[in-house]
Amino acid sequence: MAVLQDSGSGYNYLSAPVSSTCYTATTGAFYWCTLSIIDSYRLAGIDGLNRGMTFVIQVHNYWMSAAGTAAGYKYVEYELANKIQALQNVYPGYAMFMERVRLVQTFDGNEHVALVREIKVDPTTGNGYIKTYESNGGIKDVTYPVSGGDIIGVTWPVRGFGGH
Repeated sequence: MAVLQDSGSGYNYLSAPVSSTCYTATTGAFYWCTLSIIDSYRLAGIDGLNRGMTFVIQVHNYWMSAAGTAAGYKYVEYELANKIQALQNVYPGYAMFMERVRLVQTFDGNEHVALVREIKVDPTTGNGYIKTYESNGGIKDVTYPVSGGDIIGVTWPVRGFGGH
């Protein structure tokens, strides 16, 4: 059974390939946060994302692009929207994009993406939580409190969410 493991350097790796009837996620020296999103979607049989998209910005831009929309991808603006309302359109399996600078065009190591595992946010108060699966860190299951629509405890601001 493949397991996401800590490499000892703060990054993760897959101990064995993971396969479905339509895709195989292969092992490598590092299992970047983008790979966890790309492989999750590909293992579920959803095409469009590919392992050549190694930077968060590439994955984020794909979700926002016409190509992503044509492939059935949905983008939920968070940063520039009514946050409480936006969170009502986020579901388990969505990607949560965090970036120090919104849509920075080059990799600078100040961006991250996580897979939403569970979300419960009251539509009136905006209070609740978001639970994620994450790669590239010692903690793989993270719970972020949400207060008044604001996501608390993220390293970089959440800019948006992507789903299918």
